[in-house]
Amino acid sequence: MNLLKMFDNQVVGIEFRDDRITLVCLKKGITGFKLTASINIPFNGSGLNDDTISELKKFLTQNGINVKNVSVSIPSEWSLIKFMDVPSPDRNALKNVIRYEIERHIPFDIDDIYYDFQIVAEKSNIYSVILVATQKEKLEYVKDFLDKVPLKLQNVSVASICNLNAIEFSEYKTNILIDYSGIGRRPEVFGSKESVCVSVNIKSNGYEIAVIKNGLCIFLKNAPIDFTVPHDNILKILCDDITNTIDGISGKKPDKIVLSGDVVSGLKDLLAGTGTRIKIVEKLSCQSKNGMGLSMNDILSATGACYSAFGFGSTQVNLLPDKGSRNKKAGPMIARISLVVIVLLSCMLAFLEISREKYMIKAIEKEISGNKPVMMQIEQLSSELYMIDKKKKYLKEKEVGNMSKLDMLAELTVILPENVWLSGFSCTEKKKGTGGYKGEVIISGFTKSYSDLISLIENSSYFENAEFVKPITKSGFGEAFEIKASIAAPDKKKAGQEK
Repeated sequence: MNLLKMFDNQVVGIEFRDDRITLVCLKKGITGFKLTASINIPFNGSGLNDDTISELKKFLTQNGINVKNVSVSIPSEWSLIKFMDVPSPDRNALKNVIRYEIERHIPFDIDDIYYDFQIVAEKSNIYSVILVATQKEKLEYVKDFLDKVPLKLQNVSVASICNLNAIEFSEYKTNILIDYSGIGRRPEVFGSKESVCVSVNIKSNGYEIAVIKNGLCIFLKNAPIDFTVPHDNILKILCDDITNTIDGISGKKPDKIVLSGDVVSGLKDLLAGTGTRIKIVEKLSCQSKNGMGLSMNDILSATGACYSAFGFGSTQVNLLPDKGSRNKKAGPMIARISLVVIVLLSCMLAFLEISREKYMIKAIEKEISGNKPVMMQIEQLSSELYMIDKKKKYLKEKEVGNMSKLDMLAELTVILPENVWLSGFSCTEKKKGTGGYKGEVIISGFTKSYSDLISLIENSSYFENAEFVKPITKSGFGEAFEIKASIAAPDKKKAGQEK
């Protein structure tokens, strides 16, 4: 198995509109999100038909998209979005209480709708929730169309919420470690978790205003707008609605206003007078450089549907009736567990390798310690051999005149009797010697009788002018002596003796 494919996943998002469908393919790999393909398929006057299905199949085949599950965004006009404060003893009982509130506040039979809700605030036993409901016939219409492709619904949300999630993650960049380890930072488009942000998304036929507080959507509104009216009138309509929303919903001055979509010229400058920081979102981080021919507004809702399928987005609703059996976070959870297992295995292998190396080092150290006495003897012998070799080399190479020290020692060994023991020997070369002498030698040692030592040395062809340097002294080894003699060339002395 290729481990990288465990973290390589793609989702198809489809936005349904009254006049067309928009499809995008969002891929989540080891380096983050990437939009790999997108298309707008307009209807040919009769809504969803065989031509639309053929065009959709062709697009999936040409782009190599092999997915069976899709995440869908349906028009906000098909749904009812309501914010309610619901009393409930606890979260477990909240679902039944919500069902009761739906029957009271929604003008449809409970059996004729699909719905979902999300808790956005909690205080004591009062739960603030966002409730989204749509008629069953709308979702059955979508399901019947996708069954003919065939594709299967994984997640269904409304366009307003999908747009909000896409804007929230418009600048989000992640990678395999940040994503699956769960240590990634919250997107900062809407500010920090404690801040209040107003999001305004302007579309071709209207606009959406949302208020995000403590990281969750507490207000969401869709409104039409006539772009044929004078420009100043459009600015006034938008500005007044944004100001009224801020005054009536958030309870405090917002920290940021986020503008996206077909931003009206001059709106940012007009809102700057409020003293609130203005941010404009012009592109989604998952889009490629060329944008594949579609604007951000074209793909915004379909991309947000993909993020919902991945479990990304602060506002999460899924209108599918069997969503309980669809654990949309199972994929990320499995990937996180797999990542943890891989990290643990890597750490274990590293630990075993380090332990093996430590064991080998200890074994080597133990063996070295056991051989230490032998090694010390070898080192001592090596040192002695080195000194002997050094002395030998010195004796061979050092010459006085034409004689080496070794030659002179050999001569003394021959001329001196067996009862003489030498304890010292040194010689000095005289470069400017007189009388043919090349230097002098000093020998010291012990003897049984010193009386004939001078004559023995004088009779040698190597030495002349022998004399005692110090008085003779008695010791336990005999009579200690020290004699100095001149060194002469053997040939010269031999010639002198013949004369």
